[in-house]
Amino acid sequence: MNSTWVWAALFFCIIAVAVIALCLLPYLIARHRGHAYRNIILVLCIFGFTGIAWVIALIWALYPSEKSLIDPVIGNPTGTGARNVGDTLGSVQYGRERGYAQEQASASRFCTKCGSAGVTGQKFCAACGAAH
Repeated sequence: MNSTWVWAALFFCIIAVAVIALCLLPYLIARHRGHAYRNIILVLCIFGFTGIAWVIALIWALYPSEKSLIDPVIGNPTGTGARNVGDTLGSVQYGRERGYAQEQASASRFCTKCGSAGVTGQKFCAACGAAH
């Protein structure tokens, strides 16, 4: 066998490994840093054929994890880490729980038969006389 073919195949393998490592570089950085969204960064690396998604993944992997990516856009370039997607989703959940508690509290103020407003603690509806 010709040694030129062996060297060409070895060179091709080395180049292929280097290209794959370069494509996965943002994911490897995010994994090393313990980034919370490392799997999403991996998906961006895999489907970043145009290069734009790869650049976004690299920036996201290198961006400080205690800051939100939206902070510089909304005018808070320093960021405190208190405002991020997790906090926003937590606020939504808290809002649902608070709204549910308010609905439960207000449900006891209305008559279930006629729907008229009543005084909390009143045993009978003033409008229709139904028991609460």
